[in-house]
Amino acid sequence: MASKKSEAEKIIDGMANVFALATTGFDEFYKKAEKKGSGYHSTAASSGYHSTAASSGYSSTAASSGNFSTAASSGYSSKAASSGYSSTAASSGNYSKAASSGNYSKAASSGNYSKAASSGNYSKAASSGSRSACSALGYRAAVMGEMGNLIMASEYIKQGNDYVPVGALGGIVDGKKLKPKRWYIVEGGEWVEVDFTDGFFTYVLSNRNGVKKVRDEKGNVFYIVSDENGNSAHGKTIKEAREDLVYKVTVKFDGKVPDDATGKEWIGLYRAITGACSAGIKSFVEGTGKSLDDVYTKGQICELIKGKFGEDKFLSACKKK
Repeated sequence: MASKKSEAEKIIDGMANVFALATTGFDEFYKKAEKKGSGYHSTAASSGYHSTAASSGYSSTAASSGNFSTAASSGYSSKAASSGYSSTAASSGNYSKAASSGNYSKAASSGNYSKAASSGNYSKAASSGSRSACSALGYRAAVMGEMGNLIMASEYIKQGNDYVPVGALGGIVDGKKLKPKRWYIVEGGEWVEVDFTDGFFTYVLSNRNGVKKVRDEKGNVFYIVSDENGNSAHGKTIKEAREDLVYKVTVKFDGKVPDDATGKEWIGLYRAITGACSAGIKSFVEGTGKSLDDVYTKGQICELIKGKFGEDKFLSACKKK
């Protein structure tokens, strides 16, 4: 008689047919994996809104289900699966696998021969390690890999309220056509480099000496500057971007978030809490069509910023009493 599968294994099996993928930059999730569910063949499973699961050890498995869920697994041949809006799955170790499903979800896998897969509109998948691979399925789903990695991404177009698949591409990160540690989507049957700094979707026009020149969907041109710690900010000029970067790095918020406030007041609070740059906020506000003079509740603002830059910091500040 076959042994009964754990909830974690069921979720892994359920996501096994999602595209295969992998990336870097999820050290915090690996650290969680070192603290929870430790041991050979360990398993961790969590289900529910904002849930977290972490497992560490050879052949370990971690699965998490629910909006904003996180799954992290560390160890040789480990697996991590996360399902839900804006969910994250991270796996570390040779032959490891990470799978994430849901709009704005992320999947990251680190290690030789590792794979990462992400499914959902605006989802991301990234890989690092020798002969690793990553893929993303969904509208503007993006992939990123290191030199020699295989990356695969789908192309979807909008038709009314639906998203229709029209094609896909696969390629090897060779440093020429496809460059390492850069995000790509497929659009018009071609690879297109994009940027998601501060949750602000833009097309990359150039990338030189640590400064990116980007264009948003309305044709507006911005510059993105970064520091050695990975912080970045937008600006209409390089000078403006640098000033916003200084603000982002130095700003602190220790006050109490009000139950309601005007749109202008919420923008000030959001910047102070998250360090979001002014260009990204301007684009976001224009996209919502909301009046800055109207009064909004804390709950309404939390709903509006789902999937946006600094969401976790803002929600955490809202919960403080």
